[in-house]
Amino acid sequence: MQLQNLKGNLLSLYLAVALESSKKGLIRAPWDDWQCDIIFNRREFGPFDTPQAVSNPNTLHAIMPLVAQWQLSSRPIGSGRWLVETPDGQSYIGSSLVHAYTLAVIGSTLGQELPDWYEDANLHVSVFLPPFNVEYGTEGPNTSAPTVLTFKSNSHERATYCEALAMAKAMTAEALAFNYTCDGHSWVQVQLMDGTVHTLYQGASTLGLPACTPP
Repeated sequence: MQLQNLKGNLLSLYLAVALESSKKGLIRAPWDDWQCDIIFNRREFGPFDTPQAVSNPNTLHAIMPLVAQWQLSSRPIGSGRWLVETPDGQSYIGSSLVHAYTLAVIGSTLGQELPDWYEDANLHVSVFLPPFNVEYGTEGPNTSAPTVLTFKSNSHERATYCEALAMAKAMTAEALAFNYTCDGHSWVQVQLMDGTVHTLYQGASTLGLPACTPP
């Protein structure tokens, strides 16, 4: 995932990791109730990208010590946005000063390209993060979405390429899958909300046959 695209609780999660990368046990993420707040050091943490963030003393307390220590500079660039620059020339743009500082702290610590997976030290599970990258206060992945334990891709092995493609598109549109991939003629795969990838079709090529009709 790209740093600049982080939103809501996922932004808060990565800031907590950046602040205490060796103490992930202090971070508690509400995976099953994503509208709730991230808990960090036993306190609600964030959000850092909402209009209210600039007046929340807890958000300022979390980042301002590093702002001073790292000598981050800032200036408004119009339309409510702020530009934050680091001494080594890196720059970050946020929807508010707090948001820009948050991006700078994460970027300076973890980099611009962030992993899609998170190892939850409390639950001892690996979590696929992209489906959780939603605005603050928004629900995460649908709890009824299929997972590696409930989705049986082998039950669809006899589907045609067109049928498999239609199924993959429908699952993605209905938020039952994160995305899908295909080669245009001989295989279709779907990636579920838990990050696992399943083959819906792999067989004879459809090259030279009539194109699939969109569902």
